[in-house]
Parts: sequence; C-alpha cells; structure tokens
Amino acid sequence: MGRDKQYTDEFKQDVLAMAAEGTRTITQIEHDLGLPPGLISKWQQRHRTQEQRPGSGARMPASSHPPLNPRAYAVSQYGAAAAIVVLIVSAPLQVGIALAAPGAGMFVVTAILSLLLTLPLFLLLRATPPVVTDDTGITLSPRVGKTLRIAWDDVHDVKPYSLLPPPDSETVRRAAVGRKKYRAAEGLMLCCAGLPWPYRIVGWFAGEGFRGVFAVTNRSHAGYDALKARIEKRSRPPA
Repeated sequence: MGRDKQYTDEFKQDVLAMAAEGTRTITQIEHDLGLPPGLISKWQQRHRTQEQRPGSGARMPASSHPPLNPRAYAVSQYGAAAAIVVLIVSAPLQVGIALAAPGAGMFVVTAILSLLLTLPLFLLLRATPPVVTDDTGITLSPRVGKTLRIAWDDVHDVKPYSLLPPPDSETVRRAAVGRKKYRAAEGLMLCCAGLPWPYRIVGWFAGEGFRGVFAVTNRSHAGYDALKARIEKRSRPPA
C-alpha cells in the first residue's frame, strides 16, 4: 500500500487511460513506466469498484499537457503574434501610399498579400494550444490570447489531424534522431462548437471548412498517448 501512495491520482488516471487504449499490453506499460507487476490490474479493479459503488460519482482528475518544448513554443507564439500585428498595420499604410503616389498601384496588391499572409500565422497561433483535460471538458491555454473552456458535449468530431507531415517526407528527421527513436507524427483534431474565428482558420486549413478546430499531437503536447486515450474515451464519437 505504501508503494501505491507514491503515485498521484492524476498519474494513475493517465496510466488507466493508456491501458484502456489497448495499443500496448498492461505488461508492456508496466515495463515502460517502471511499475511493479500487477499494479495496473490493482488500479483497474479499484476503479471498477468505485464506479459500481452507489453514489460514488468517481471523477477524472485534471491532467495537464503543456508544450513538449516550452521555450520554442513561446518563441513561435510571440513571433507569430508580432508578425500579424506588423502585417495588419502595414496593409492600410500600403493602401495610403498607393492612393497618394501616382503609379504606386502595386501597393494595393502588396497590402492584400500582407493580409493573406496573416492566415498561416493564425494557424501557428491556434492549431495546437496547451490543454488541460478533466471530467467535464478541455481547457485551451494558448500563450497569446484568451484561455477557453470546451465541454465534452461541444466536441462534435474527433478525426486524425490532416496537417501532419507523412513519414516518407521526414527522411532528414529520421536520419537525425535514428530509425529506432523515430516516431511518425500522430495527432487528433477536435471539431468543436463555439470556438472563436481564429480556430475556424485552423479548420479551413485542415479541410473542415470554417468549423472551429484545434489539434493535439505527439510533436506538440507532453503526455500525448494518455491525452489521446482521454479524448477518445470522453468525446462524442465521429458521426
């Protein structure tokens, strides 16, 4: 019992989610995480007992999934936000030059291009925000912008993320990390009701029209396997 107490409830829930996913056996998970044999089975039995207990109301503790590389994420977010501001501010200035200077009509075209260039930058800002999951939903916590709360019932579709690089395009990455350590990019995109318009830009790039979309991937989120298992368990299945 003393050994069991060293593990937090959040860690236990993440391990149970990995076991429920079914991609690895319990023995493999225990080996990979350095857990004593039989410990996961004991946690599963205890969890089933709690769920069957009348009025127990067992809830899923909050689980945080920050960026895999917080510094690189922060740099990319602030850089994208600064570039968006520069492009938006420069657009009317370019139009003003076109109107004021004879023969400078090309500046109207460059102003339009400046605004179009903000679209991929909004994709960078909103595609894969850090998330926290719990029993009632998901909290999105982008470095730039407002924190958003999404109920599980508002997640309408969960699909493979369509903007990930295919394995055959990552020859350099595979060579850099080694064939044994290389893992193909994996991710889920969540189509949700009520997301603000920047997330609709993500949906447009991802081929979902202008539906609000964000994604979680093994390249952007810590604890991706457990996060994926939680999302697939709690969200509404695709229609």
